[in-house]
Amino acid sequence: MKKIKRINQKEVNDELSRIITIVNNGVKEKRKVLLKKLPKNIKTGDWYTGGNAGHLLGVRKEKKYKSNVWGTFLQWKEEGKIVSKGEHGYKIMRPVTKKTGDFDDNGNEEIVNVRKFYKVFNEEQTTPERELEKLQKVEK
Repeated sequence: MKKIKRINQKEVNDELSRIITIVNNGVKEKRKVLLKKLPKNIKTGDWYTGGNAGHLLGVRKEKKYKSNVWGTFLQWKEEGKIVSKGEHGYKIMRPVTKKTGDFDDNGNEEIVNVRKFYKVFNEEQTTPERELEKLQKVEK
C-alpha cells in the first residue's frame, strides 16, 4: 500500500504569511522574488490569495511541482495545452455576486454573495497540443 505523505499545514501557512508581510511592506528586492512563490493564474496573470493561495502552495509542495502557474481545463486549452490524461484538478473558491430574481421594496433586484468553485491544474499536469499530436502519430 502506498504511504501518503502529509504536508505540514502550519509550515505552508507560515510561508504564506511571511510572503504576504514582505509584499505588503513593499521591500522591492524581496517583493519580486517572493511574488514568484505565490500561485499565479495562467490567463489573468493574477496571484491567488487567501485560502486558495495556501491550498495551492500546499499542493505544490506535496506534489513537488516546480511550476507555480495554475489554470482551469479551459484556460489551459486556450493556451494550447491539454491536461494530461488521469490528472486531477484542485478545488479553489471565488466569491461572486448573484441576482436572486426577487425585488426589494424600492424595486431593486436583490443580490446575494455566493461561492463559485473551480478546479485548477498545475502547468506540470499539462502537455502542449503539438507534443500530444506527435505522440499520437508515433503510437499509430
